[in-house]
Amino acid sequence: MTLSKVSPSAAKPFSCDLCQEKCYARKESLYRHQTFECPNNIERLSFPCMFCSHIAKQKTHLERHLRVVHKLRPHDIPKDLLHPTSVHSSSSVT
Repeated sequence: MTLSKVSPSAAKPFSCDLCQEKCYARKESLYRHQTFECPNNIERLSFPCMFCSHIAKQKTHLERHLRVVHKLRPHDIPKDLLHPTSVHSSSSVT
C-alpha cells in the first residue's frame, strides 16, 4: 500500500478571508477563528468579566474563570453576565 501526500491547501480548504493567514480543515474551526480570534475582525466577540479586568474569548472560558477565580458555583452565575460584547480593533478607530 502506498500513501500519497496531500497538499496543505487540500487538507485545510477553509481559509480566513479576513487575515489570509489561517487555514482550517473544518468549517466550524474557521467560524470559531473568525468569530472569537481573528485580529482583523472588528466585530470579534468577547466575554468580559464583570468582577475584574479579565476578558474571555468564549462563553465557556468565562464560566470557568468565574468558577475558579471568583468561586461562583455554576447555578450562582447570573445568565446576563454571560453575554458577549463586540471588541473593536484599535487600528479601526480614527
